[in-house]
Amino acid sequence: QDAQTRDLAATLLRVDGLYPAGTTPEDLTAMLLKFRQNNFGILDELQQCIGAAVFPTAAMLNHSCVPNCVLVYALSPGSVPTQRIRTIRRIEPEDELCHSYVDLCSTGEARRQSLQTTYGFSCSCPWCCGDEGAAVDSLLTGPAREELPQDAAERCLSAAERLSIEALCSQDLEEERTKLQEALRLRLTALHSHHTLVYQTHGQILTAAIADGDMAGACQACRAVVDHLQLVLGHLAFHPLVALQLFTLGDLELRLGLGSEAKAHLEECLRGLIVCYGQDADVTRSAEALAHEAAAAAAKG
Repeated sequence: QDAQTRDLAATLLRVDGLYPAGTTPEDLTAMLLKFRQNNFGILDELQQCIGAAVFPTAAMLNHSCVPNCVLVYALSPGSVPTQRIRTIRRIEPEDELCHSYVDLCSTGEARRQSLQTTYGFSCSCPWCCGDEGAAVDSLLTGPAREELPQDAAERCLSAAERLSIEALCSQDLEEERTKLQEALRLRLTALHSHHTLVYQTHGQILTAAIADGDMAGACQACRAVVDHLQLVLGHLAFHPLVALQLFTLGDLELRLGLGSEAKAHLEECLRGLIVCYGQDADVTRSAEALAHEAAAAAAKG
């Protein structure tokens, strides 16, 4: 990676006026390396990365796989993004504020590897090294409850991978959905229902079902996504991803006339959004309006 950074620095220095006169390849390489270790992905309210920047205050926060903070961003057209550090559980005096540097939906091994590669340290927190985290990791990487012989499992997974790629390349939505459903069936034959590949397939099915206007199919896939996130992130009091997927699930249930279910999920969603984004965030206000609509639907029966 350092060699790639040096090559990038040499390329950027060829652009006239981009850097002060006298900037050397070594100066720019050092700056790029510092940026890589201290930058933040700027996320919109749907947790999609839309840019990167350095925020010195948050750069002082250390990593934890059991964080007490999340980072969110106030975005306004024409304005510099503002980073907000929001606590997701009660903070006692002398508690250190920490957030996660890596994807908490990944396994402990993947988190440690990412931390070592990007930041030069490995995590030895209780979630990474304790029994509870290990139990969740075993589901994310494990086989189906009725374990297949290895050669049969490998055939299932190879066929599922091929179908997933074909689905991604397909221009026909019906064909895409058919291939994804078959890929899901094969993966569930060989892998645990909470395996990372199964979770990813549910997410693809959810996106395709919404695009196809199949709210019932989308709702089924979204429930699987929410179940997975609540398992993997269950060691945290709140997390933006859980709240956002509960929003999607409640919206789908409301469209299907499932008022009581929608009400319960949107109320849970709203609690998470208020903590993670704040009462005045656009996404929170949208969820609040939808929750009122679901409550009215539930009252009508």
